[in-house]
Formats: sequence, C-alpha cells, structure tokens
Amino acid sequence: QALTAYFVILIDYGFEFYAPKVIAPKQNDNKFISDFISSAFCLKFLITLASSFLFIFIFFLTSLGEKNALLYFSFLFILLANAINPLWYFLGMEKIRILSTATAISRLLLFFLIFLLVNKQSQLFFLPLFEGAISLITNSLVLLFVLRKEKRFWVPPTLAKIKLIAKDSFLLFYSRISISLYTVSNPFIL
Repeated sequence: QALTAYFVILIDYGFEFYAPKVIAPKQNDNKFISDFISSAFCLKFLITLASSFLFIFIFFLTSLGEKNALLYFSFLFILLANAINPLWYFLGMEKIRILSTATAISRLLLFFLIFLLVNKQSQLFFLPLFEGAISLITNSLVLLFVLRKEKRFWVPPTLAKIKLIAKDSFLLFYSRISISLYTVSNPFIL
C-alpha cells in the first residue's frame, strides 16, 4: 500500500495544484480548457504507462508480492483510476460538488461491497480491487460528464504543450514527493 502511494503521487504529478491555477482564470475559454485537458490527460497517460511498467518491474524484481500477487496486482486498478481522476479540472472550474457527490456515492458502494463480500483474510485482495474498480468507473463517468455536459472536447495535444505542462507542474510534484518521502517511507521501509 505504501508503494502504491508513491505511484499515486507520481501519476498525480502536481496536477492537483498546478491545473486549477491554470484553468480558473480561463473558465469560459472552451478551446483553451479543452486543449489543456487533452494535453494534461495525455501526459498523465504517459506517466501512468511508465508507472505501471515500473510497478510490474518492481514486482518481478523483488519478493514484495510472491505470496500476495493478486493483492499486489489489484493495486493497478487504483493507479488506473487515479490516472483519469479529473479532480484538478473541477477545482479549476470551481464545481467540486459534482465530483464530491460522485465520490461519496462510490465510497458508500465500496463500503457495502467490502462489508458484504470480504469475510476472510484470504479475500483481502478484494479491497484494492473493489476500490480501484469503483474509482475507475466513477472517474470514467465523471470524465464523460466533463466531455458531454461541460462541452469539452478532445484536442490532439502537441508535444510542446505536453512538455510545457510537465515542466510547469514539476516543482509542485517535486515538493509533494519530497514531503511524501518523509511521511510515506516509514511503512514502506518496515
């Protein structure tokens, strides 16, 4: 779980702090917002792809998941769900209620699934599997809402725009990962 926390931070890459600052002043500029969303998600996809390969590589390189391979790989769903999490969009648009409502409903569903279906320690792999799957479905539906109801559209991103977003959000990512190395490392090292 601590290892997954590092990968979640890597996939977030500072977007939760950087993107709202960029989106908020241009909320009414549909072309700019659509271009930014497309480029940001493209960058997140590339980071997620690299992170997933690294996550799998760590599994095969170490003995982390020998006994709990299913548990280990079920955490990939959490990483994928995090990749399409549009929290930064809603923060920038100042419409957090939509995402909050969807998240609350999904957490309630997760609670009931865990309560009803996880009865033994051998079923622990269901926890991250359910969390990741429900988050993936919720984030997908919310993302569809952004594209349909918010009238945002996919704009083929340019490499220059992706590099600019990566460069501009790097310091926020670096700050967050530095703090997390201090706070999340203890369980990982133990």
